[in-house]
Amino acid sequence: LSHLKKDALSSQMMRSQISTLRDELSKKEAEMHKLANEKLKASESAAADAEAAIKQAAQIQQQKEEHPVYGKLVADLGYKKVYSAQATNLLAKSEVWERQRAFRQFRAEKIANSKLKSSVSGWPGTITVVESTENNGRAIVVDGQHRLGACAHLSSKGKVSEIDGVETVLVEVYAYKSEDHIKELFVEINKAEPVLTVDLPVEEVGASQNHRSILDGASFLLKDKFPVMFKESQNCRVPHMNVDRLRDELHQAGVIGQHGFKSDQELFAWLLEANEKWREGGEELWMGDKPSAARMKAATKAADHGFFLGMGWGWLRDD
Repeated sequence: LSHLKKDALSSQMMRSQISTLRDELSKKEAEMHKLANEKLKASESAAADAEAAIKQAAQIQQQKEEHPVYGKLVADLGYKKVYSAQATNLLAKSEVWERQRAFRQFRAEKIANSKLKSSVSGWPGTITVVESTENNGRAIVVDGQHRLGACAHLSSKGKVSEIDGVETVLVEVYAYKSEDHIKELFVEINKAEPVLTVDLPVEEVGASQNHRSILDGASFLLKDKFPVMFKESQNCRVPHMNVDRLRDELHQAGVIGQHGFKSDQELFAWLLEANEKWREGGEELWMGDKPSAARMKAATKAADHGFFLGMGWGWLRDD
């Protein structure tokens, strides 16, 4: 009996010790969980602080890369930089290269009206700019002026919000090297001879089937009459002319609509009359104040063949 009492007492003491150990383990586990949670929260806070610091640094870098004319820098390729620009801002703070075709408001409006009917977001291609080393790095637009004008027209009419992405254009900016470099860049952009406006299958932009037939017939009649003065390249030099370029210029000037021509013969007769007016008008119409030697040579060839329309496009505005 005495042994049994001792064993019972010993067993009770062991259970008490085990319970105490369990309580201590529970406390230690709770402390460990608490410590782990505190470390986790500290780690999450540090990660959040690091993320915020990274975002802030990115914003600062982005602000540094925001150009007052070209906007956000997208890529620096070394030989050129590509930006995402606000079209209206770029148009307002740039100038068109003087050797580029003159800006025509009606063409920009046609592009804008066509864009309103298009399901394509944004503007295709890029605007090409050369950044001059003079006048605080003035921006010279070499290609894309009418797309910029179209966006400005949409903005003036409050239509920009109706078309996704048209307020922004991609701009490729080349550093100015020389006037010859700009010429080479312009030629390289245009030597592929893209589809002309007259041939675009888009209502209110390209020519209608009837107008195209009149333009084609009259242009080829003119070419047949003065074959030596026509060249295959759209970028041919004065006093030469290209059939497709002639068709496009006549279309963009709205000659058929202005004069109500119903046939290619009527338009052809008008072209011959315009040619005669320029011949009779003399050199002051197409030579300029200080003609170069090349211009004088072109005028001599024009006179030799009796074809003066290739000396420039001013005759389209004479009426």
